[in-house]
Amino acid sequence: MRFRKTIQQGLLFLGIALLPQCVQAHDLLQKHVELNDWKYRWQSESDFSAAVASSHLKDWRTISAPRNPPHRNQEGYLWLQARLPDFIQTLDEPTLLLQRVDQNFIVIIDDKQIYKFGRLDPSNERAYIGTPFHLIPLKREYAGQHIQLQIYSEYTSIGIQGPVRIGNRGDLILKFIRDRMFALLS
Repeated sequence: MRFRKTIQQGLLFLGIALLPQCVQAHDLLQKHVELNDWKYRWQSESDFSAAVASSHLKDWRTISAPRNPPHRNQEGYLWLQARLPDFIQTLDEPTLLLQRVDQNFIVIIDDKQIYKFGRLDPSNERAYIGTPFHLIPLKREYAGQHIQLQIYSEYTSIGIQGPVRIGNRGDLILKFIRDRMFALLS
């Protein structure tokens, strides 16, 4: 019995020791990319309008990361925009992973709202409802199109926190869990 327990402990130790190599090998097989080349613009609450008019917005400015852009001047609404990569045409389940968005937001592609979290309408109550991660399904035909997010936050922080990834749904879930697991172990 004692010998069996020693063998089990040895195998567990070996598994833990080999885990980083297995993870690196799995990463090579995964298909996901970070979405970069973001642009932004501010919108005042008095100018709040339906998301349908998003393609007509002007005055976009480039930003290195889609969070806390400069020149907020008490504006409550932030628009973010990026181009979706062509490689989503090759994915089985194209998905967008947003690890955290401060605060309420909608996602728009081709002037159509495809996702909503919380309320943006200034005439309604906009309670803080948390900052969970979001897995947003995409269509293959969205390749090359612009994705836009309209975000509302009454707090100092606004925008997307952490990398924005696109890939197969299953790969993104595994990466998200693995990243959280390693953060806990570090």
